[in-house]
Amino acid sequence: MQYAPPVDRPPLLQNAVASVAAVRNDRAIREDRFDVSRRNLPAELEVGDTTYRLRSPLMGTFLPGPIGKQGEFTVPQFSPYFTGRGRNFDEAFLNWRDQVHGQFQELYSKRPFEMTNQEAELWQTLESLIDVPTYKNTTPLTIRQIGKVTRCRPLPEQIQWEDGHKEAVRLDQMPGEFATYKSGQPFDAIVVRDPVNLTLIKVTHIRRTGSLPMVTPTEQEALLREIQTMSSLPEGHWGF
Repeated sequence: MQYAPPVDRPPLLQNAVASVAAVRNDRAIREDRFDVSRRNLPAELEVGDTTYRLRSPLMGTFLPGPIGKQGEFTVPQFSPYFTGRGRNFDEAFLNWRDQVHGQFQELYSKRPFEMTNQEAELWQTLESLIDVPTYKNTTPLTIRQIGKVTRCRPLPEQIQWEDGHKEAVRLDQMPGEFATYKSGQPFDAIVVRDPVNLTLIKVTHIRRTGSLPMVTPTEQEALLREIQTMSSLPEGHWGF
């Protein structure tokens, strides 16, 4: 039996077969990835006590990575600024959400002239997708204030802040130890207030402080004389 060598495919046919195979493989990979995971985002993104209301319904897509590798979560309207990474949809979504949260907080605290061009562009995108006025009007303010108890009957029920403003308080707005404070007790506190009318919501932390020492007129004169005496000393060289 006579041996017949295999017939090579013509170059054009060979290229066509290779192209079809490549397209088929690429399509299979894309279908495997896109097949998985598209979900509508919740109307509000929540991070702890912070809430961001989205201006319109959005959809996120999770693209699984190769075996043993992290996948990617993206939302087209937030791209290319944010890409969440994780082993599954939920993990990648949380990573994406935290990125949005971090950037929002950083830029929200800046005034326009403090932003770079890139930051201003990103902030414009965030403003178009997140309801910033609602965030501003519904997110409580957390501030540090110094005050003292001004009325007890017999438990403390009124305080005066360092600016002179007096405010009635309830014990359920205060940390437990506040119930032991007596009239005149100074303190500093971490205070949570309504962002619109600044009414007190609660005090999350409070700490007793000592009152500032009162300086008598005699002590004040002696202090001034001491300062004048020190200022009249000749200049000298202090060697160390």
